[in-house]
Amino acid sequence: QTNPQTPYSVNKLQVEEGLASIADENFTPIALRFGTVYGSSPRIRFDVVINMLCGLALTTNKVTLNSNGKAWRPHLHIDDACQSFRRCLDWNPNLGELVILNVGQNEDNYKVIDIAKIIHSNVESSELTYLDGMNDFDGSDLVKDRKIQDGVDTRSYKVLFDKITKILPGFECKWTVEKGIKNLLRELSKIGLDTNSFNKREFYRLQQIEFLHNSQQINDDLFWIK
Repeated sequence: QTNPQTPYSVNKLQVEEGLASIADENFTPIALRFGTVYGSSPRIRFDVVINMLCGLALTTNKVTLNSNGKAWRPHLHIDDACQSFRRCLDWNPNLGELVILNVGQNEDNYKVIDIAKIIHSNVESSELTYLDGMNDFDGSDLVKDRKIQDGVDTRSYKVLFDKITKILPGFECKWTVEKGIKNLLRELSKIGLDTNSFNKREFYRLQQIEFLHNSQQINDDLFWIK
């Protein structure tokens, strides 16, 4: 059962409803509902929980929560997200209706605080703290989530992933959260992630969109202004 908390998630459901309305014997659309994607990539995003907390741990030696950490989230390694695309491209279900698949695995539902503790335990001498105590942190405007009020994140959900392993041929997650976090910390350390890189606006989706809009590079409908 869905209970969207933001216009972003409402729009996702609207897209699914639109696809369902045009499905027929010649068109079987597949909607992939990802967990919160994490992991290294050339255009990494630091505004998703695991990537952000790993980046903070390495650049500030603090694993900093912007909420009380009690919200549940499912997590999905970027390699497994890509694998699901490939498996779907190779699949030909011919069901004549919209197929909705949660992408991930049940054991990777975690509370944010437990994610923070895993990262804290993997970064020597790091401190587990909260954003309220980092008012002097230069990047606080980037890591602060405006949808969190009074330390509570209402976007809390656990997801079942039994369906995808039963019906999508060959799909099985290769990564667990603990394994993925350790890999990400190694990769970010290897490239020498520093504060300047971590605090670049380009790695934070909402802040980058706002900048492009305020500088009149995109319009109110988010199209490029030529």
